[in-house]
Amino acid sequence: MIPLPVDEIVGRYKAGESTYGLGHAYGVSNMTIRERLKTAGVKMRPASPMALVLPSGEIAARYKAGESTPDLAKVYGVDASTIQKRLRAAGVKVRSAGAQLGSRHASKPGGPLHADRNGYLQSITRDRKHCYVARACYEAYRGAIPAGHDIHHVNGNILDNAIENLACMPHEAHSQLPGRSTVDGI
Repeated sequence: MIPLPVDEIVGRYKAGESTYGLGHAYGVSNMTIRERLKTAGVKMRPASPMALVLPSGEIAARYKAGESTPDLAKVYGVDASTIQKRLRAAGVKVRSAGAQLGSRHASKPGGPLHADRNGYLQSITRDRKHCYVARACYEAYRGAIPAGHDIHHVNGNILDNAIENLACMPHEAHSQLPGRSTVDGI
């Protein structure tokens, strides 16, 4: 179970925040928030009236122009699944997760991110090779990575590829860090 400040969440929910907004604030799904609130004995409010009066035509037009369902969900204050349901109801074919406009297959260059067996994010380059997102981010901001060097996630979160969280270090030093193994250097 993910540790969350339940008392704080209950207070914010009772003050009027939505489960979606709270989920976004704490980095979990709105269903996780709903479960914690129910466990705390909080009576759940009915769905937001905003979710019932979404401008489907406008959403469909923005989606067709290239916006993603998660981005549209943030704009309209609902869950991405609500946006997908509205798009399907409007007869719009919903793209698969990570697929970009104009690509016939999600595995083409610029396709979705995926995690390798150790949990590191990868993507596909224009020349159809797999690349680690952390290495690509580092090289984009700081230049080439010397041979025999790994990219270290400073805060320990291998999904956080912000440049300030990435450090280049020799493989030998990186593999000696606590909790590291020789296979998870990228």
